[in-house]
Amino acid sequence: MVGKNESGKTSLLQALAKIKSSKENGSQFDKWRDYPRKNWSHFDERDEVIISKWKLEPKDKEAIEQVLTPGVVTETTATLTITYEGQRRWDISLDETKLIEGLVSEAGLDATEREALKGCTRSEELFTKVEELHQVGGSEQLYTLFQKLSDFRDGDPKLAASDKLDQLLPTFLYFSHYDRMSGNVPLDELKGKRSQNILDKEDRVFRAFLKLAETSVDDLLSLKTYEEFQARIESASAKISDQIFKYWTQNEHLKIKFSVDLARVDDPPPLNKGYIAHTRILNDLHGVTVDFDDRSAGFVWFFSFLVLFSQVKKQHESVIILLDEPGLSLHAKAQSDLLRFINEELRPTHQVIFSTHSPFMVPSNELDAVRTVEDVVEKDSDGELIVHGTKVGDEVLSTDKDTLFPLQGALGYEITQTLFVGPNTLIVEGPSDFLYIQAFSEEARCRNLTTLNSKWTICPAGGIDKVSVFLSLFSGNHLNLAVLTDLTHGQKQKVKRFSEIVEPNRVFTTAELLRSA
Repeated sequence: MVGKNESGKTSLLQALAKIKSSKENGSQFDKWRDYPRKNWSHFDERDEVIISKWKLEPKDKEAIEQVLTPGVVTETTATLTITYEGQRRWDISLDETKLIEGLVSEAGLDATEREALKGCTRSEELFTKVEELHQVGGSEQLYTLFQKLSDFRDGDPKLAASDKLDQLLPTFLYFSHYDRMSGNVPLDELKGKRSQNILDKEDRVFRAFLKLAETSVDDLLSLKTYEEFQARIESASAKISDQIFKYWTQNEHLKIKFSVDLARVDDPPPLNKGYIAHTRILNDLHGVTVDFDDRSAGFVWFFSFLVLFSQVKKQHESVIILLDEPGLSLHAKAQSDLLRFINEELRPTHQVIFSTHSPFMVPSNELDAVRTVEDVVEKDSDGELIVHGTKVGDEVLSTDKDTLFPLQGALGYEITQTLFVGPNTLIVEGPSDFLYIQAFSEEARCRNLTTLNSKWTICPAGGIDKVSVFLSLFSGNHLNLAVLTDLTHGQKQKVKRFSEIVEPNRVFTTAELLRSA
């Protein structure tokens, strides 16, 4: 979801979370915060706050009919309404005639009992009549029907269908504050806090970190021998490094160094007692480690996010993940890495909905998945403002330029990467070189000679002074690059500079090619 500030993105995500929230988020409404202030004098807890419409899949319909009777669900949509006091009401279309006939038929009632129930046209009437017949005595089959109806909430099949729909409804997991892990954790204190059930947010991220490493606080504190301890620690370091740096591509020379040591008495509390778990980042280029807490805010955020969300699919099965403005502190390339993590690790098992302002978090190859969010205000013929509220576009279209900016930025970046650039790119000085090469290649084709391979894209740089800039820009994208340029007086050093960016055998001059021809 893309939209400018105050367009309603957060409100929309929070509303979705309240439909069926996880324990982490809670589902209660706060009348002081959630009810529109301008209408506060008319507040009523029975007022509707969320109305959502759901499309039933065949398996949903089948699950409802297993509770009731086959063929009773007549439509493929259902509407859920929630009030401020938390009352939930499902509106689902049921064929009551078929429902009553099915229930009576499944019970196997005798002719007399079927005749007594013949006048029932609504399910409420059926339960009342069956209860009356049961009280004065009836067959075992009638008792079975009475028991089935009694198992329904208030004896109402419609409420039974509603309860089943509530079970089928996916849970929403909402995140707006992304907790960060601490690089130094006192294990004895953490164990005590866990036993008292007073873990804070940083503690939970660290426990997810240990689970990702397939160990725990108890495991680390119970290891008896040095070799066993080192094996577990080194295994945790290697596993975490493989998981995290699969997606962090900003620096390929980093590794996680995880250790557990006795506290030093002069360290600040609570790091001066018991055993302390230290997470440090090793830079292979410089051969030194840095405290995890001293790394950049973007790296700490990315690391903590990946650790926490790597455990989501293990802890939650049927959840829709809602992310409010993820990756704000990340560099553009790191935001692309985050998007790749979401696509590869979360989307295969969960639906993900996230809001963003960044062009680098917009999947330009999946624009059909993008929704615009606008707080729509119009003027009538008299110049009076008409407030329509937050509207979500079902297509990637909007008349508001600020709303469209992230999309335009994403498309602009994509165009610059693909219009004159491909996996195999030949960089030339200018448009005239492009035309000459095309003409030479066509003439060679007519003479049955070797032509320029169609897999190569020709990219004019706009002059020899700009060739090195293009090479620097594109080399970071892991493209197969080559250069063709003139070699006039005074340009030798410039051409030599090209060979410092790409391999020397990828730099060609027209003089060399003409001599070889």
